[in-house]
Amino acid sequence: MRLKLLTLATLLATSTGVMADEVLQQAESLLAGQKAADAVALLAPLEDERAGDPDYDYLLGQALLETGDPSNAVFAFERCLTAQPENGPCRVQMARTHLAMGETANARAELETIQAYNPPAQVQELVSKFLGAVSVREKQEKRQLRAYAQAGAGFDSNANSAASDTAAALSALPTIGNARASAGIPAPADSSFINAAAGGSFAYRHTPKLTSLGDIGFNLRSYLDESDLSYHTLDAGIGTGYQLATGQVSGRLSVQKMWLDGDDYRDVTAISGQYQRDLGMTAQLAFFLQANQLRYNAMSNRDSDRFTGGVAWSGALEGSYSPVVYSSLYTGADTTTSNNGLSTQFSNNFTGLRAGGTLSFSETLRLNGSLSYEKRQYDTPQLLIVGNPVRDDNQWDIGLSLAWKWKPGLTLQPGYTFTSTNSNTPLYDYDRHLVSVDLRYDL
Repeated sequence: MRLKLLTLATLLATSTGVMADEVLQQAESLLAGQKAADAVALLAPLEDERAGDPDYDYLLGQALLETGDPSNAVFAFERCLTAQPENGPCRVQMARTHLAMGETANARAELETIQAYNPPAQVQELVSKFLGAVSVREKQEKRQLRAYAQAGAGFDSNANSAASDTAAALSALPTIGNARASAGIPAPADSSFINAAAGGSFAYRHTPKLTSLGDIGFNLRSYLDESDLSYHTLDAGIGTGYQLATGQVSGRLSVQKMWLDGDDYRDVTAISGQYQRDLGMTAQLAFFLQANQLRYNAMSNRDSDRFTGGVAWSGALEGSYSPVVYSSLYTGADTTTSNNGLSTQFSNNFTGLRAGGTLSFSETLRLNGSLSYEKRQYDTPQLLIVGNPVRDDNQWDIGLSLAWKWKPGLTLQPGYTFTSTNSNTPLYDYDRHLVSVDLRYDL
C-alpha cells in the first residue's frame, strides 16, 4: 500500500515544476534522499514566516508525514490545498495522511476529488488502482475481531478490605453485657495471588456512520493463602455507535456474573449511553449516563440499583513522550431495593473524580498513571455501630503501570495500586496495596 502511495505521489509531483528557491530545493533533495527528519529540521523553523506558500506547505507536510507525524502534516496539506485546490500531489499526500490516521473515508474523498479534476489518463489509472486498495482497506475495517489472553501473579496486602485498625473497629461495635456484639473483627488478609484472563471483541461497520460492538471476557484471581477470597467473573456486552458530524452517540448493554470461592455471589446488569464530541483533532468531550442493577445471591439485603452520570475529557498534548491525558467528574446514587434498616444503611450518594494519562517513551514502552477520588455519603445511621453514626467515606486510589511490548503481540505489564478509604466509621477505614506482573498476548 505505502509503495503504491509513494509511486503515485512521485509521478504526480512531476507536474509541480522545479522549486523556486534554494531552501525548498534543498528540502526536496533531502526527501528524495529519504532524509525526512533533516527536511523537518530545515523547514519547521520557517513555518511562521512561510505558512501559506503552497510549495513550502507541501514539502513540510510530506516531511512530517514521512517522520510519522500525520497529525501535524494534515495542517500543512490543508494550507496547501486552500491555496491550490487542484494540486494533485498535495491531495494525494493528504490521502496518505488520512490513511495514516485511520481515516479511510477521508482518504477516499481526497482521491475522488482528484478524479473530479480530470487528471491525465496515466494519473487517472493510478488513482483508480489506489482507490481499489482503499476499498480493500475498507472491507478489512468493516469487520474487526480482536482477542487476548493474559496471565500473571502478584501480592495483595488487604484482600478482604478489612479495617486497618482492628482495635478501633472493634471498639465501634456495641457491647452486650461485658462482651462485644461480635466475636471479633477480621484482620487484613494479605496473600499472594495468580491472575488469568481472556477475552475478545468485535466491531461491525454497517455504514460509514453506524457500527455494532460486542465483547466478552473472563477473569480469575486465585489467592494462594486466602482461598475463600478467590473469585472469577464473566463479562459480556453489546452496543452500537452512530457517528455524527462533530462526534458520536453510543449505547451499551452489559452483564457480569461473579463467583466467590466457587459459589454464585453477584449478578450485575447495566445499560449505558454516551455522547462524545470531538474538540479539534486531538481532544474529545463526553457526557455519559449509566444504570446498574446489582443482585447478590446469598445477601439479598445488599441488592441495589445504581445510577451514575458525568462528563469526561481526554486529549493528546504537545510535548516530550507524546502525553495523553484524561479526566472525568461523576455523581450518582446507589439505593438498596429493601426498605428495612439493615439494608438502607448501605444506600448512599456519591461524587467522584478520575484523572490519568500515558507517556510513550518509545514504540514499545509506555507508562500509565491514574488517580481517583470518591466521596460517599450514606442515607441512614449505621445500626450496629456505637452512636449510630451516618457513615461518610472518602476513598483515594492511585495506580501506576508499565506496558512493555517486548515481542510482537506480547506485552509485559507490571503494576502497583494503592487504595485508602478514610471513614468516620472505623469498621470501614482501611488501606490496601496491590502489586502485580502480567503477561498479555494479543491475537
